[in-house]
Amino acid sequence: MARSRDTEAFYKSVSQTLLTDCGDWRADPVAAVRRIFKKGASRQWSISTWRLYRAALRWYLMESGYSEAADAVRDYTPPENAHPILRGAKKKQKHLGRADLDILDTALAGSRQTYAPAARLWLWVGILTGLRPREWEGASLDEEGLVLRVRNAKQTNGRANGTHRHLRLHRMTPDEQNAIRQMVDLVATSADFSLLYARVRKIIWRTAKRCWPRRTQRPSLYSARHQWAANAKRIYSKRVVAALAGHASEETAGIHYARRSRGESAHLPEPLEQDIAAVRKPAKIPPFTPPTVQETDQG
Repeated sequence: MARSRDTEAFYKSVSQTLLTDCGDWRADPVAAVRRIFKKGASRQWSISTWRLYRAALRWYLMESGYSEAADAVRDYTPPENAHPILRGAKKKQKHLGRADLDILDTALAGSRQTYAPAARLWLWVGILTGLRPREWEGASLDEEGLVLRVRNAKQTNGRANGTHRHLRLHRMTPDEQNAIRQMVDLVATSADFSLLYARVRKIIWRTAKRCWPRRTQRPSLYSARHQWAANAKRIYSKRVVAALAGHASEETAGIHYARRSRGESAHLPEPLEQDIAAVRKPAKIPPFTPPTVQETDQG
């Protein structure tokens, strides 16, 4: 499977760090692999960490010409006591219903932080449109302000339904349409989108931690997309949800996003027919039919 340059660069960085800790690993790369995973077992790496390090090391060692060591990586699997630890994305809440949104919005409204207004707006339009946070960079409206054009993220390996998708905003209220227009303008006038994104993520994370100090999972900027997905599943078919989300397959939202039961009533965009047509339907595998006795004899 093809990998993006960013993924390969990340795998290279991770692998070099792991191997460098083993000293002169090139003298015996197979032994170095053994030491790495022995250390992982003693430090009780989580299952996701095992998977990441195995994938990174196999790719890097194969690319570097150490095929024997790359094959050896396959022999190391997570021990039985390995467990999923909530880190990174797993700490993010996969829904953001009205109750939590109201609490978070009220806390942000009372904040004196420079980026608090942007955080409030970003959460709202995220629930309205389902855009990934980074997809706002370069997003634009047509002259009437009723069609939002979005450059799809995650286009590698055929994961998106094209380079762009289009969201018709006709069913939304004037206030909701205006909020989306404000978001497009905010990003367009920002001197540094990455800085804006980072500051907004940070203030939401800090505010959510104050609002729910005992939770293991808290709302994040990406939680808005999950909530949008749950809302969309209530009124649209899988194919339409995929077109609006920018997915190539109509099954993706059902596997990786919030459940339909988390959905709430909302005014949602509509996709263009061309975006719906670009979504792949799941392959239909015919049921297995055992061969007849005559076919078996002829085989």
